[in-house]
Amino acid sequence: MGMWSEMELHLDRYRHKYARKPIDKPAITFEVSPAVEESENWSLEDWSRFCWEFVHEVDKVAHVEYTGRYIKVKPTNLTNTQFVAGLHRDSESSILHLHLLCNRIDMMGNMNDARLIGLRAVAAADAINLRRGWKDPMEIRREHVAMIVRDCMDALRNMDRFSWERYVDAMFQKGFATELRRDGKGEVVGYTVRMGNSHFKASELGTDRKLMARKIERT
Repeated sequence: MGMWSEMELHLDRYRHKYARKPIDKPAITFEVSPAVEESENWSLEDWSRFCWEFVHEVDKVAHVEYTGRYIKVKPTNLTNTQFVAGLHRDSESSILHLHLLCNRIDMMGNMNDARLIGLRAVAAADAINLRRGWKDPMEIRREHVAMIVRDCMDALRNMDRFSWERYVDAMFQKGFATELRRDGKGEVVGYTVRMGNSHFKASELGTDRKLMARKIERT
């Protein structure tokens, strides 16, 4: 809270500068999670170096790919901005990852542009993956999807009749949390499978969509 108070004090020094267009979001947040095998046996110094590497890469981003075209963005100055980085272990998967909270106003009193900040984070992560020879995040996600699909089908094969309760329980036994989405009548119209910090919609599971809510009982 002391760190956050320091960030608020710095922000307040420059609120008058942006009075015509008030600062609606005082911070920029990131969650950065290398794969387990990539960060295995890392020391705090390793995590610190990785944190600064990520911040530097975000600052380098001058354009992002969005809806099939490249869009120019104003680079951030997070390297010269107050930020707090917390190393956090997920309660379910126990995977270590970083949470970053960055001030919107840098130390020079300029606003860090947050337009398409999620895509900037992806671009920064891609640059780090390339430099370090790590797997591409989308490749990792495809591998996770294939594994989840195999476990979903295995759960269905072991049922003599389908019910959402049994399906959710079977997936839980395999290490996944399944979140159901219901309509006003209480009918399940969609669901999401969670693995650690990653969420996968039913529509992403498999190419034939046999695991979607409206098709899964027939499957």
